[in-house]
Amino acid sequence: MWRYGFLKYNPGEGIDLRGVFFLATMKDVAALAGVDKGTVSRVLNGDPRISAATAERVWEAVRALNYRPDKVASGLSRGTSGLVALVLANASAWWVGPLLEGMARSLGLKGRGILVLGQGWFRSIPEELASRRVDGAVWMGPLEGEVEVSFPLVCWGLDVGPHSVGFSLDRLQGSILEAVGPFRYVGYGWSPFSQLEGAADPSASVAVVDLASGPFPPGQVLGGDVVLCGPPPGVRGRLWVPFSPMEVGTALGRTLLLASRASARPLRVRLEARLEAQG
Repeated sequence: MWRYGFLKYNPGEGIDLRGVFFLATMKDVAALAGVDKGTVSRVLNGDPRISAATAERVWEAVRALNYRPDKVASGLSRGTSGLVALVLANASAWWVGPLLEGMARSLGLKGRGILVLGQGWFRSIPEELASRRVDGAVWMGPLEGEVEVSFPLVCWGLDVGPHSVGFSLDRLQGSILEAVGPFRYVGYGWSPFSQLEGAADPSASVAVVDLASGPFPPGQVLGGDVVLCGPPPGVRGRLWVPFSPMEVGTALGRTLLLASRASARPLRVRLEARLEAQG
């Protein structure tokens, strides 16, 4: 922390901060206002027991020093970090950015920040999340065995964990089978549509191409015996399954907030993914 100059406070004359530049702390506010740190904390939290004169002195010091409370420190004192995690098996997929924006829309208004982690970035993701004291996590990827954590965990896939969000894949599989018959699955990594692989027939002539599983050149139109799953904007085929990652992110964030409530029951949120055809 760099400090320059001196602080002067004279009753009735205001505060002289000429030549001063530094990152203010609560201790600095207390010293300038002539009170202790506990009084500053109570004023900032709106404690009605503090006299108006003392509160005004503290607020004048806060404004003069441009003080901003340390959210991490104040959160930890309350047993919360204000941080939630998004764990991704495929952090380079085209839909990650819009999905993050959707999560931020539902979580940011509640004062939550988002930490993004790739499944292969650390030896143990659960241990990493615990060390960072996150308030909850969304897991977008495969789970190997049970994951034991002390915070709410929302998983992608309706058959995983007590709190989950996922597509009604049984309906999607039925609509694809009805439209084209047996299909083989073509994917480039994990995606929200990866569970379709379990219903695929490797010998089928029709291919379900999972464009949400990896990068794909934009602006192309594919025809023939191909069904496109989760194509990025600008990519269409004769048959395709649209994917709205921003809406999915919003649903994930809202589900995590609900799961964070102490009395929350297990939540399974079903989203519709429907087959569409080029006219």
